Amino acid sequence: GRADYERALRERYAERAGFLTPAEIFAPWYSYAAARWALAWHRVDAVKAARAGVRPPPLRVAEFGVGSGAHAVNFLDYVRTTAPDVDCRYVGVDASQDACANFEARVRDAHGAVASAVVADARSEWTLPADFQDERCPTVVFALELLDNLPHDRVRDGFEGWIVDGREDFRPAADSWVRQALALDPVAGDAFVPTGCLQFLARVFERASRPRLFLADFSELPRPTGRDATAANAPLVAAADRDLDSYLDAQGNADVFFATDFDWLSRAYAAAGGVGSVAAVPPAEFFARSPDLAAETATRSGFNPMLEDFWNTRIFLASGRGVG
Repeated sequence: GRADYERALRERYAERAGFLTPAEIFAPWYSYAAARWALAWHRVDAVKAARAGVRPPPLRVAEFGVGSGAHAVNFLDYVRTTAPDVDCRYVGVDASQDACANFEARVRDAHGAVASAVVADARSEWTLPADFQDERCPTVVFALELLDNLPHDRVRDGFEGWIVDGREDFRPAADSWVRQALALDPVAGDAFVPTGCLQFLARVFERASRPRLFLADFSELPRPTGRDATAANAPLVAAADRDLDSYLDAQGNADVFFATDFDWLSRAYAAAGGVGSVAAVPPAEFFARSPDLAAETATRSGFNPMLEDFWNTRIFLASGRGVG
C-alpha cells in the first residue's frame, strides 16, 4: 500500500543523491506511456505522408535535461518492441558534460548508435544533429522536471530586479525577456516571472522542426516561509541539509524550485509560434489513457502511486504541426 511505497521510495533516496523523477520512480511504465503517446502522433503523420504519396517521416526525439538516461532507454525499448519498423533517433541536451557522457553510454549500451548528446544549456545556442534538420519531420520534445529549475526574474511593479553586492536593486524593465514575460502576464506587485522558460521555448521553435511537446513539472509547491514569501511564485530554496531563507542565499550549493503556471505556459507556447491542440493534464488523467501500463504500478491495497502520487504536477502536451 501507500506506506510500503513511501518506505521503498525513502530507501531509494538513501542510496543516491538528488531528486528522483517520476520517470525514474515508475520506470519503465512512465516512459512506455510517453512513447505510446509519441507513436500515436507519429502514426497520424505516417497516414498523412501515405496519402500524399511520400515516405513516412522518421520519429525524432529530443530530451532536454537527460537525467540518468532511464527515460530514453525505456522509451526506445517500447519503440523497438512495439514498432520495430519505425526509424527512430534520439538526442539528449544537457548542460552537464558528465551527464551527457553517461547518457550516451547508457543508451548506446542498450540500443546502439540511435542516440547522441549535445552539451548545452536548454536556453543557449544548441543545435540538434544533422539528421534532425529535416523540416518536414516533427520533433518530439521532452523536458521532464526541467522548467522548475530554469531561471526566473524578480519584478516589482513593472521594475526588474538586479543583484548588486548581494542586494536587490529594482530598475525600469529593460531586459527583453522580462518585457516579454510582463506582456504575457502584466504582474502587479512583487513576483518571479519565468524568463528562462521563454528562452527555452524560443530556442525550441528556432532549432527543432515542428516541435511536439511533452513537458512535465510541478504545478504547485509548498509556500516558502522566508524573505521571498510575499512575492508571487516565490521559489523553494533548499540546501542539502536545510531550507534557505531566500534565493539570495543560494551560493551554488542549493536547489531553487519554481512551480509552473500551466495556463501561462499555454499562452507562452502560442506566443512562441506553437499550434495544434494543447492540454495540461494531471498524471492520473494521462496514464489512465493506458490502463494496461497504469495497472503495473498498482499496489495490492489498490493505491497506485503513478496515478495518485505527484498530484501537484501536470503534463503539458502540445501536438504541434505535423506532416502536411
